[in-house]
Amino acid sequence: MRKHYSVILMYDDYNCAIKQISKNTYDQIQDMKKRGESDKSIIKSLTEINTVEDNIIINGATIEEAKSRAQDEGEDFIVLKNFTH
Repeated sequence: MRKHYSVILMYDDYNCAIKQISKNTYDQIQDMKKRGESDKSIIKSLTEINTVEDNIIINGATIEEAKSRAQDEGEDFIVLKNFTH
C-alpha cells in the first residue's frame, strides 16, 4: 500500500489548505526545518507546494479540521505557517 504525506499550509487558525505531497518532498521539508529554514522560505523553494494545484485535498479549513483531515488522509503530515502579516 502506498503511503501518503500531506502538508498543511496555515494562513491563520481559520484558513488552512491541505496538499498531498510525495515522500521525497516530505523528507525535504523535514531536512529544511532541521537546518533552521523558515516556513515561508520552504514554501517558496518547493515547486510541489507552491505551484501544483491538482494535489489540494481541502482548502479554507480551520487548523483543527485540517489536522484531523490530514491524519485521515495518510501516513504523516507537517504544518507550514504562511502568514502574510
